Amino acid sequence: MLKILRRYSSLFLLSGALGQELDESHQKLLQMSIYDLMQIKVTTANKKEEKIDEVPASVIIITRKEIAEKGYTTLPEIIEHIPGIFKVDDYYWLGSQNFGVRGFFSTGPMNNLIILVNGVNQLSDKYSDYPDVKINVPVEAIDRIEIIKGPMSVIYGSGAFFGAINIITNKLEEGSQPGLFSASFGSLNTSQLFFRKQYRVQNFEYVLNAGYYHTDGIEAAFSKMTSDLSILESVGLTEDATIKGQKTEGQTFVGLYLKDKDFYADFSVTENNKGVFDGQPNLKSGSILTTNAYNIVMGYHYDFHEKWKSEIKAGMYKHGHLLNYEVFFKNYYETDAQHTHSFDIEWNNFFQPDEKMEINLGLYQRTVMQLYQFSDFGYYNVKFGGGEIGLPKDTHYSSQSVYTQVSYTINDRLKLLGGVRLDHTPEYPMHYSRGYARLNGNNGLIDTTNYRVDIQETYQPDNHGFTTVSRAAAIYHFDKSVLKLMWGQASKQPSYTENYRQLPGGYPFPEVAEINTFEINYLSSFLKDFNLNISLFYNTLDNLISTTNIYDSETGEWDIFSYSSGKQRTLGTELDLSLLITEKAEIKFDLMVQQSKDLRKGYEDIKPGYSPHLLGSFALLLHPTEDLSLAASARYIDKIYTVWRTVTTPQEGSRLGNALNPQYLLDLNLRMDPLFNSHFYAMIKVKNLLDIERRYPTTTSNSWADKGTLGEPRTCSLTIGTKF
Repeated sequence: MLKILRRYSSLFLLSGALGQELDESHQKLLQMSIYDLMQIKVTTANKKEEKIDEVPASVIIITRKEIAEKGYTTLPEIIEHIPGIFKVDDYYWLGSQNFGVRGFFSTGPMNNLIILVNGVNQLSDKYSDYPDVKINVPVEAIDRIEIIKGPMSVIYGSGAFFGAINIITNKLEEGSQPGLFSASFGSLNTSQLFFRKQYRVQNFEYVLNAGYYHTDGIEAAFSKMTSDLSILESVGLTEDATIKGQKTEGQTFVGLYLKDKDFYADFSVTENNKGVFDGQPNLKSGSILTTNAYNIVMGYHYDFHEKWKSEIKAGMYKHGHLLNYEVFFKNYYETDAQHTHSFDIEWNNFFQPDEKMEINLGLYQRTVMQLYQFSDFGYYNVKFGGGEIGLPKDTHYSSQSVYTQVSYTINDRLKLLGGVRLDHTPEYPMHYSRGYARLNGNNGLIDTTNYRVDIQETYQPDNHGFTTVSRAAAIYHFDKSVLKLMWGQASKQPSYTENYRQLPGGYPFPEVAEINTFEINYLSSFLKDFNLNISLFYNTLDNLISTTNIYDSETGEWDIFSYSSGKQRTLGTELDLSLLITEKAEIKFDLMVQQSKDLRKGYEDIKPGYSPHLLGSFALLLHPTEDLSLAASARYIDKIYTVWRTVTTPQEGSRLGNALNPQYLLDLNLRMDPLFNSHFYAMIKVKNLLDIERRYPTTTSNSWADKGTLGEPRTCSLTIGTKF
């Protein structure tokens, strides 16, 4: 399919547009009050349909209509526009972009929000994270996104520190066109193709989505990202060397959803090829990561009784990558291959003994059948090392969970809710084997002495692997408004990788990270055409897991290990409001203000890294005619400090890299739908209109970029699509 898409990509101009024709309910979303929106049902919060005003969490919905009007072109672009979230692209060696949430950030791919696609968990088993290069959902396929803020571990288990994001691609809307094809082309040699076909007859329906994306990426001088030019010289680069061609990316996605009455199946295949950096600047041709993932999930809804509804589903997941390096030294080669294979089974039950009480009960098990990493490296085509890491052959490990949640309606206005989850992560075996001949400093010579590490170890978690988390909430309804008082716990187990990294250095295993959150959420439409959604949150985080990458340029060796870094406290508020000025104009505004504090001894007066005090956005949406829309979206990202590195005492430490000054970003999008009363539509999108030099903060993944890594300059794209 990829060859077909590439063959015909030159015939079209751009993709990014959103395809199905909007039905009447979508068209009315612009004019809905908060009260009307609260009646919309979401499925992410408690794994069953519930109105927003009944959900014990702060809820944000991004509709297909909003995605179309604002002209979003990639999934990471949508996520970074969610209130309270900011993006970090540190050129991470696994390819994924990461996001800070409510004043907290951890290096690597996203690992503090559960990401689902049609309710299917997109977990990467080796790192217990959610890399966007594994998910790859085209924005044209997205019918809506449900964002549930707050700790969600009672419902989703380990890792749901700050909530869950559910990307829905299988909603068939009445009156929408069954087919869509779009194509696009833009700056940085960016091109996209997308195809969608949906069908429904009686109880049977299907939705097919397929997409392709390519970009050459940015071109920027290494000297704009590092102040130490000797680093470039050490790997054979000149002072004027650039990353041209080293940030390329190509994506393919195919997803098929089938449903026949109470049975459903969800299939997806993704592939991503992306240029990455692993701790040092690349040589000219760069390092390429190829990621692929296969998900197969089948489920069945069954009503045992009018008061007992049940759903059982099972899934099989494969995820792997192949990384071809060109780093460290000229004429050096290295490859790294990783593969995981797992399956899970989940049984959710929903009881309603009477009109006032509802009970949720769920059982879950995930089994990792294979987890394997292989590396091979050499110099001047002479192999001098390699390694194997992962589960020993013919072994596996499983984790089990049980949760329950009870809600009780006191009267027409007041509802109470409580829940608890018990997780069990048993001990599991780990194999770590690496052997190499040492490179002698920066001269590229080989010391033939054999340095081999060969370790067999068993991870034995504290408390025999059992952890519990709880939540409680009270929801009070006023006239056309609602107040939610919430408390919740969440936990995050150290991943398989965070544990095996400890073996070579003999470091202790990290402890389970924990969070406690108190939150007040208020939704109201106290004036006509003026909607307000405001949250006040207080988080305390303990045993936060951090990873340190230390590269010794004299020996050419890495020391990578994880540790429980201590405590952090965050107090903040999120404000989201919209104002319908006229039937043809709307204003949307959101703001997050937060203050985080490092509670470790000696760090009280040191500002936490990657914790901007203020994030905000403003959007003006205009509809001069029925077929024309114009959106201007502005974002503000406050000053960002990098992590504090301690030498012997906190006071003797320093920042990893430069602090980033506040950034202001402006995007414009013009959309005509339909185009000249035809079945076609068109969209012109300009990102970073003011051509601000976008920077992301330095992280331990690429600490050489002490000035920060660079983002996209001003870009422009054109989309043409047709509905059939």
